[in-house]
Amino acid sequence: MIDEWWQDTSTPEPPELHFIRTSRNLILKRGAFPAYAIVSESSTGEESNLTITDTSYELAYYDEAETRHDLEEAIRGAINWCDRELTAIEEKLPSVYDPDPE
Repeated sequence: MIDEWWQDTSTPEPPELHFIRTSRNLILKRGAFPAYAIVSESSTGEESNLTITDTSYELAYYDEAETRHDLEEAIRGAINWCDRELTAIEEKLPSVYDPDPE
């Protein structure tokens, strides 16, 4: 079953798997991951009357070609891909007989 899955996902490699594998290799083997996170706040008023009206976040990473990508989107895509793959594998497993369902 694993060999079949590996063959299905190896060529061409799905972009989500490529992100997972490349990120893992950069973090574990090089100790680095070219990415950043920025928080921005909008406000009104001054000093003690300052009120934050909006907060936004930007997360980005750079691939092997140094092209910038949305990191949050890539992480969410990788999580969804893993969920789909694991669900598909789980559906192929034989059912487990539970003699006492209570």
